[in-house]
Amino acid sequence: METVAQSVWTKSKLLIKSGIIVLILLVLQIPAYYVQNLIEERESRQKQAIAEIAVYATR
Repeated sequence: METVAQSVWTKSKLLIKSGIIVLILLVLQIPAYYVQNLIEERESRQKQAIAEIAVYATR
């Protein structure tokens, strides 16, 4: 009887730990999204700056 209870508890602990890991992974996606968005904004601004400089350089 005791081994069955331990087996259930072991499975429950594993499920809880797995759930916590998944939750942490999801939470860490938020800053990763912000960083990716910032990179895209800066790349866009770089292209705009290059285009503006090209316009003034050809005058």
